[in-house]
Formats: sequence, structure tokens, C-alpha cells
Amino acid sequence: MDKAEIKRLLQSFREGTEDTNDPVFSEALARLASDPELAAWFRAEQEFDAVMVETFRSVPVVSSVKERILQGS
Repeated sequence: MDKAEIKRLLQSFREGTEDTNDPVFSEALARLASDPELAAWFRAEQEFDAVMVETFRSVPVVSSVKERILQGS
């Protein structure tokens, strides 16, 4: 697996979930230990993801939005 493939795969990695033990991610995660550049990229990617999660969580959700979506309004 080359760096581009590893990056593509790890962009979908979710820290703190079952992904940690998923064999699909094993090789890519192992490469982080031996490739400082890749490890730095992954840290930055995870930091960006954390900021995005917090940003989305800070947006108030209208209580009726689920019903409106399901009704097609």
C-alpha cells in the first residue's frame, strides 16, 4: 500500500470507534509508526476532524427538522 492509498483509507478512520481494531486499518495504522511524515499528516487530519465535529455540534438544530425532512417539506 502506497502513501496515497494509506491517506485515502485513513481519511475514513474514526478514532475511538471499532475502526481501531478493524483489520482494514491495521496496515495503514502500523505505517504511521515508521513514517514520520505520514504520522504528522494523520495527526493534522485527526485535529481537523475534531474541529469539524465540534463545529457541527455547536450548530443548533431546530427541533422539528427531523419531521420536516421525513415529510419532504
